[in-house]
Amino acid sequence: MRTALLCLALGFVACDGGDTDTDPEGTEVGDETAAEITARKFSELVTVTDAAAADDAACWSAGDDWLSQDVDAAKQIEETRSVLAEDFQDGTAVGSATVNVYNGNDVTATADTTIIAGADGTADITVTSCTPVGIQVSASGTKNTYESHQVFETVADSSNDVLNSVSDSTYTLIPSLLGVSIDDDKSVIAGALYDCNGDPIQNAQVVVRDQDGNIPDSLVVNYFVNSFPARDQAATSEDGLWIVMNLPEGDWDVEAYVSDGAGGHDLVGTSTITNFADTIGIGSIYWGFEGGVWYPESCRVVPAR
Repeated sequence: MRTALLCLALGFVACDGGDTDTDPEGTEVGDETAAEITARKFSELVTVTDAAAADDAACWSAGDDWLSQDVDAAKQIEETRSVLAEDFQDGTAVGSATVNVYNGNDVTATADTTIIAGADGTADITVTSCTPVGIQVSASGTKNTYESHQVFETVADSSNDVLNSVSDSTYTLIPSLLGVSIDDDKSVIAGALYDCNGDPIQNAQVVVRDQDGNIPDSLVVNYFVNSFPARDQAATSEDGLWIVMNLPEGDWDVEAYVSDGAGGHDLVGTSTITNFADTIGIGSIYWGFEGGVWYPESCRVVPAR
């Protein structure tokens, strides 16, 4: 299952304060307007010139309408399944983790189910297969981790249902090694960019916008190499991973861009992620899709092509 994506060895990034602040009403004050900040930040963050490298990008071309997915209703079955809460860094089980399930894929709502995992990190949860849900995992010594847009295949099709957990030590160690100050009033969001087959895409860059389309002046994005954060990595590597730190609470639209080969850039996918203070939000982006919900092929009547 795609939740195992986050070998996200949380390479938290510093946020430069800039010369512009925001008042409580959200109006930009200082030398730049919100629109000017957004234009400047976009030009700073989206600079890639190398062509995107994907194993399969044939399902969609830049400029086309976003892809839709014909979900097989027969696969949308309420099932009880065994899941494993696992530390993404070392793969060890997280015993006694609290697992909250949000069947409506809305992590701001009241959880539909709350389960305490056993000492071996396993828990039995009931979800509707081939339907997006939100998942929260928390435990002593870990950070609350929210995964949005999770789609479980049917039990018969699924081979590995892993829920990510992030230890407090990991949350603080890597940023301290990078000389980064973590703002506990804000959060981290992270994910990956995937192609038509669900494989990572190289040479893409992301930006994050609020619901008004503004890019925060403080926004800094980092990328990974071999599933480990690399300060000087300018775009996604072969693992497709990206991470952003110190975002205020709220709903954020993450956009992925690739070079158009002519000096410009094409928007190739988006994901909407809701985050909370002092937490980690996970949500990936899929080539040709808007919103971040992607159904495995086993859930579709006809694969999106």
